[in-house]
This record gives sequence, C-alpha cells and structure tokens, in this order.
Amino acid sequence: MNERVDVLIVGGGPGGLACAADLAAGGVRVLLAERKAKIGAKVCAGGITWNGLIRLVPEALIEAAFPEQHIVTGRQRAVVAEANPIVATVNRERLGQWMAQRAAAAGADLRTALVTARSAPAHERAIRTLMNWNIEVDEAMFLGGLPKGEFLREFEPDFFFDDQTGHVDNAAPHVPSGHVAAGVTNGP
Repeated sequence: MNERVDVLIVGGGPGGLACAADLAAGGVRVLLAERKAKIGAKVCAGGITWNGLIRLVPEALIEAAFPEQHIVTGRQRAVVAEANPIVATVNRERLGQWMAQRAAAAGADLRTALVTARSAPAHERAIRTLMNWNIEVDEAMFLGGLPKGEFLREFEPDFFFDDQTGHVDNAAPHVPSGHVAAGVTNGP
C-alpha cells in the first residue's frame, strides 16, 4: 500500500465525519479510520443542538425536536423557548451512516482492516464472528502466527494497536504502535 493522505482523522463520530467531509470537499486527501466496523453505533445519547447539527441533517433523521428547555433548580423555574428547536434527538447509528455517506461523497476514504495472527483453523472463528455480527471489513489479513512487524512495514498502516506487548515491540520499529492494556494476556 503506497497510498498517502494529507490528513488522517481517527474516529468516525460526528466531529470526525463532519471534519472529513469538509476537508475532502475542499480538495484535501483525507483518510478517516474508525475502530468499529459500523460507523455510528455509539453508547452515548443522540442529542444534537441547533447550533450544532440539527440545521444540517435531513429532517428524516430527527426523531423528536424540542423548541423549549425547562430549567429547574431548588429555588426557581424557567422556560427558554425558541422558534427553532434547541435540541433534537436522533438515532446515532442512522446519523453516523448519513455522515459517513456525506464524507465519502466528498472524497474522504473510510476503511476498516482486520490484521490477526490467527491461521487455519482458528481463522474460521474470526470470520464467523464478523459474519454473525454483520460486520464488513475492507481488508482482512491472517498472518498464521508470523511476526506482524515486517508485514506492517509493507502494509504501511497509519497506526497499529495490539493487546500483546511482544507484537507491539515487533511492530514499533516499522509503524507507530500502541499497547491496549486489555484482553486475555493482560489479566482482569
């Protein structure tokens, strides 16, 4: 992979996707990297504000709009009312998918890749898991226990994370690498 980009954006949330779309529309070569295979699924609430995204997204994405905000404290109550919604709720997955389509249409490159040391027959578990979860990846590499460093040098990822320090140490001379302190080898 000898591809180069002007800007790497890590994270496919609303901020990253909006940035990718705007930069790509301006002619900047953008790569947005999202760790989850499906953009948009988040654990946080789907509230957006008028000054943020409400006025920019298609009306079909808005689940409920609130032109009033009730403020209540121990000593007072107030109601703030506006002509336009102050806040609205959206389905984060649908919002993320719409924003990803917008960024891709502007020319941003959105990709996911799976690199694993697994090989036959253990690779089957990874493939079946991805299929069961309806996850699509753009590229999948099964290294069969080979060290990842030399492969990553040729693959030229923008970054590499692993839960095993041995893999991180092997990759670090070739690509920016980080240790994820989770997983079976790192204990509870």
